[in-house]
Amino acid sequence: MECNDVVYGPVKSRRLGQSLGINLTPLELKVCNFSCGYCRVGVPSKGSLEPEDYEDYDWTPQNVREAIITGLQHHARNETPIDYITIAGNGEPTLYPWFDKIVDYLIEQKSRYLSDKHTAIFTNATKVNREDVRNAVYRLDRRFFKLDAGDEKTFRKIDIPLGLTYKEVVQNLLS
Repeated sequence: MECNDVVYGPVKSRRLGQSLGINLTPLELKVCNFSCGYCRVGVPSKGSLEPEDYEDYDWTPQNVREAIITGLQHHARNETPIDYITIAGNGEPTLYPWFDKIVDYLIEQKSRYLSDKHTAIFTNATKVNREDVRNAVYRLDRRFFKLDAGDEKTFRKIDIPLGLTYKEVVQNLLS
C-alpha cells in the first residue's frame, strides 16, 4: 500500500473546493453495497469484506493510519491548498471494519497538521444505523448522504442495492 492509495489529491470538488481524499477501500476492489449505474468506479467487486479480507490487501488500520499521517504531513509541509479532508474513494467508506477508529485518528492528526481544514464524508448512509458508525460520521464537520430515489422501485432501478431496502436507508437517514 502506498500513501497515495489512501490519501489522494487534492481534487477539485463541486461542493468542497480543493478536497484531499481519504480512501478506505483497497484500490483493486470496489467495496460497496450499492451498484449504481452511474458510478464512476464501476460495479462492486464485493458488497462487503471481512476484516481479514482488508488485511489480505494490507489495508489494516495500522497501514491506513501510517498513510494518513504521511499524507497530512506532506501536505502541511508543502502548504498544499486544501479546503476539506474528505472520506471518499472507491467504495462505501462506512463498510471499513475499523471506520470509527480511523475517523478518530484522522481528526486527531488533522488537528495536529492541518488544524484549519474541515472534514467531510460522502456516504450512502446504509451503515449509520450502527451506533459506532453514526457517532463517527457525526464527528466529521460535514456529511453528504446519498439518496437517489423517492420510492423503492426507483431506488432498486438506480442504486441496485445489495440486500437493502429503500425503507432501511430512509430510516438510517432519520436516525
